[in-house]
Amino acid sequence: MTVDQEQRIPKHSKIIEVKKRHLIGSMIGNACEWYDYVVYGSLAPVLSIIFFPKDDKVAGLMLTFAVFAAGFLVRPIGGAFFGNFADKYGRKKAFIFSMLLMAVPALAIGLLPRYNSIGRLSPFLLLVFRLLQGFAIGGEYPTMVAYIAELAPPKKRGYIGSYASVTTVAGVLLATITVAVVTKGFTHQQLMAYGWRIPFFLTFFTIVFGWYIRLKLPESMMFLAEKVMNSYPVIEAIKNTKLEMIKIFGYIICIAVAYYTFNIFSTTYFTSSLNLNYLTALQISIVSILFLIILLPIVGRFSDIYGRKKTNIIAILSMIIFIYPVYLGFSQKILWLAIVSQFIFAGLIALYLAPLPAMIAEQVTTKTRCSSIAVGYNFALALFGGTAPVVNMFIIKHFASDLAPSVYLIIAGIVSLLATICMKDLTGKRLL
Repeated sequence: MTVDQEQRIPKHSKIIEVKKRHLIGSMIGNACEWYDYVVYGSLAPVLSIIFFPKDDKVAGLMLTFAVFAAGFLVRPIGGAFFGNFADKYGRKKAFIFSMLLMAVPALAIGLLPRYNSIGRLSPFLLLVFRLLQGFAIGGEYPTMVAYIAELAPPKKRGYIGSYASVTTVAGVLLATITVAVVTKGFTHQQLMAYGWRIPFFLTFFTIVFGWYIRLKLPESMMFLAEKVMNSYPVIEAIKNTKLEMIKIFGYIICIAVAYYTFNIFSTTYFTSSLNLNYLTALQISIVSILFLIILLPIVGRFSDIYGRKKTNIIAILSMIIFIYPVYLGFSQKILWLAIVSQFIFAGLIALYLAPLPAMIAEQVTTKTRCSSIAVGYNFALALFGGTAPVVNMFIIKHFASDLAPSVYLIIAGIVSLLATICMKDLTGKRLL
């Protein structure tokens, strides 16, 4: 925060010290978001039978992933709404509002009747609830990234920001463990009857807990310093930060495809293409996610020392170079080689994901930070993240090759590399 910004902070406000509870409170919604999405993705083979006709299993699975993708289509709308809200009324208020809106659909999905009970109304309602969740979640991550970056000391922004990625992965880990437990703890009949509902109920209660914690969060001092009651900050962001939003969009493309492939599609890939036991596939995912969590803060600190931009360029080049060998390892259908490949994939994700929160927060100013990030980030996720599972299934089937997703990732990596080269580097410097 600059001296000029400090002078503009309202007199009744106090400069706050960054504390763990501030970080945990801001990040818990992000963990809930990813918990919910991975639960849905991991249970896709089950949900496809519950909510769609049983005539064609492949079509049912693709429709399940299509509903997953549909939730992302409204994320840019939700992102624009909540980004505008956060830039106008504050990060804290946006946090609280978005979590309340996330809670209701989570509970509703857990209570939703099956296809054989209410017919086509079942998948329709599933789609409606996923759309509501997508709208709420659209503002969650951008607001969190802005809030953390504004609280963090400049020389530790990459390290502290990496914990935003840690909570992302922690949500994935918790979801994977939960699915593994219900899969192992229930018989197939019990899982199909009611076991699949339990992870969605846990989502609801976790979100309510996170909402309570967020009620006690302090507001960002940088927001208070720059606060302007502009009617539509998102319009100002589109007018004045178009280039920055395009760069963020391009930068996010590769990690959107890679991360959703790693966390959502991998379990399905292991079971369908490698014919592994479902529980074994989940166990492999759990161990590789733990490895990813360990790496993230290390890479975040590395980006503070050696530069955000340099770290990101290394990350994307590594993805482009090594992703084909990773899928080649998967395609051999040898268990130990598949596990090694999954661990390498986790390392590639860590290199990219750790500096990401600080990198995108540094591209835009405080006045429109949430709005600018929300538009660029959510459009990339809507077009390339949420569609990754269904696109991967399609290209594997179309090209009759398990290696096809690696080529998709390489193309995405080239686009993201060009965007990253054009981005600015504010490592160790104050935010604007």
